[in-house]
Amino acid sequence: MRHTWLQWICLICSSMLLLKFSIVTAEGSRWPREDDTLNTLMISWHNEARRRMSECLVPGQPVSERLPQLVYDQQLAEQAQRWANNCTINHDKPSDRKHPKWQYVGQNWAADHSYESSFNSWFVEHMNYTFDTMECDPGVECGHYTQIVSARTTHIGCGSAMCKKSVRFPWRVTVTCNYGPNGNVRTIHPYKKAGPAVCEGVRKLDTPIASVETSTIPPETAEEKARRVKRKQIRTCECSEN
Repeated sequence: MRHTWLQWICLICSSMLLLKFSIVTAEGSRWPREDDTLNTLMISWHNEARRRMSECLVPGQPVSERLPQLVYDQQLAEQAQRWANNCTINHDKPSDRKHPKWQYVGQNWAADHSYESSFNSWFVEHMNYTFDTMECDPGVECGHYTQIVSARTTHIGCGSAMCKKSVRFPWRVTVTCNYGPNGNVRTIHPYKKAGPAVCEGVRKLDTPIASVETSTIPPETAEEKARRVKRKQIRTCECSEN
């Protein structure tokens, strides 16, 4: 069957449109890469947190044996991205995180206004955790923190999406990180203690890990800058309408 030039143009256009929607997922988000901003920052921040644990720099928690540095895994990141694209509160099902390397995959999830605040909201949970009893303080969470410092975990992959604010989802940014293998096992401490002492407040409790000083931020690409400007314009419009 021979195609007319108009049919060829339609085929090309439809193919380009299909390609666009196969790459662009949620509003302004794309499939993750090891060198994208989110994963570069998250790996840096996670490994900084793990370094602090082994140097007794986390108040209220015992010093750890040296924790392995986390490295990037593409499949973990893609699974995290798929969940982030849903702009849904809470975690996905463990069965949605099947991975050929690990039987179980852990997950941290947050909805906030930035990558930094998402990570810091996870790690600050160290104030809610009692190491010896392996319990959170009543009525508060600590599982995001224990996943970050788990000695079992060796790999990480993260995804994020810009979401439309709604009654069901009143935030703009959702961040999901998946971990292989999972770090939270109910009967196992997150790491082995390197000594009996509990670390004192050698740093302020509110000293954030997720900051410019503790990570190498890659240069912003033209594409990322354009998306950032567009997001800023959207936020400005939303504010002016209220």
